[in-house]
Amino acid sequence: LATLEVSVGELAQAAVILEPLTSPVARALLARARLLEGDLDAAEALGTELLRERPADVKSVALMGHLALRRGRLQQASELVRRAIALDPFDPEATSLLAAMEEQSN
Repeated sequence: LATLEVSVGELAQAAVILEPLTSPVARALLARARLLEGDLDAAEALGTELLRERPADVKSVALMGHLALRRGRLQQASELVRRAIALDPFDPEATSLLAAMEEQSN
């Protein structure tokens, strides 16, 4: 249900569902919801925690790359996009990050 809420832009509703959950998948979705709603500090805190627990999780790496891009940290975003693509060049979030980086450079 929370995934549906995020996909249709009901980020506050998704957060209500996800806040009490502790699984990595739920926290990752909550981090994405926070990023989409513009709460960059909350997204970064969750993303940092997820990466600490699972450093090779391409989705968390891509999330942190999107966050770095939103904050204007281009060097960090560049390093994270390379890392995400190296982990899984076919992951949709990694390729989305790469596309966002390319768009920003144009």
